[in-house]
Amino acid sequence: MGTPPRPRIEVSVVEQGEVHLIVVRDNGCGIDPAHRHRIFEPFQSFGSTRSRGAGMGLAIVKKIVEKRGGRIWVESELGKGTAFHVRLPRR
Repeated sequence: MGTPPRPRIEVSVVEQGEVHLIVVRDNGCGIDPAHRHRIFEPFQSFGSTRSRGAGMGLAIVKKIVEKRGGRIWVESELGKGTAFHVRLPRR
């Protein structure tokens, strides 16, 4: 997420017909467009060295979402934050 002056994470869940739409949004540094296509791959980590993880979290989330018949995607703008969208069927 970087170090924004007032860090914020928002989570929302909306029921849309037969699906749940979950959005996790932050006001952090954003994700470089050159890396967005790889962020859901295992062992990919693009944060600063200090905040970098093992690169497995989003790969695991994607696997779980897809096994449940859902979809995950990211929207981000450098310097303006990131929003992860998860669409899951209601059961």
